[in-house]
Amino acid sequence: MYENIKELKPVEFVWRYVLSNYKGKFSKNSLYRDVCDRLLKNKNPQEFFDFVKELNSASTIYKQIFEYSFHSEKINKKLKKLHLIEVSPSFTLLLKILPYFNNNEITEEDVLEIMNMIEILHIRWGICNQATSRLDPIYNTICAELKDKDPKEFKNIIIKQKILEELYGQ
Repeated sequence: MYENIKELKPVEFVWRYVLSNYKGKFSKNSLYRDVCDRLLKNKNPQEFFDFVKELNSASTIYKQIFEYSFHSEKINKKLKKLHLIEVSPSFTLLLKILPYFNNNEITEEDVLEIMNMIEILHIRWGICNQATSRLDPIYNTICAELKDKDPKEFKNIIIKQKILEELYGQ
């Protein structure tokens, strides 16, 4: 895992992973304590193993996000555009959906539409001069809504989120 992300701010990666997989408020400063508290709650060794295994898998996706190395040139081009407008809070959501894309459980078209929503949200957010840190709980909520849902429904679930409804007038 570390080899995948050592050049990509490892603490930021773990924080984004936690935000994409666990509902709640997490700060980078208390990340270690929050993760330990969550894993130690049940004292189940399998949970530790699963967490590390999932973290390792997510590190590959995170690296692909930064290297634009998915099997779709359209997605790689869109990622390049997203990086230009500084969408790092959206990496939480991308960490959630892109593994399903790699496993062919969500279509390229759906991923591109989700990325378009991200782009529009961040552009509008920036125009309104809002702090991007306020997006972290929004993406955390969206990721929580996607948990245990069919990846084919992700786009529709994301569209129905209140913040996106307000932005898109739906």
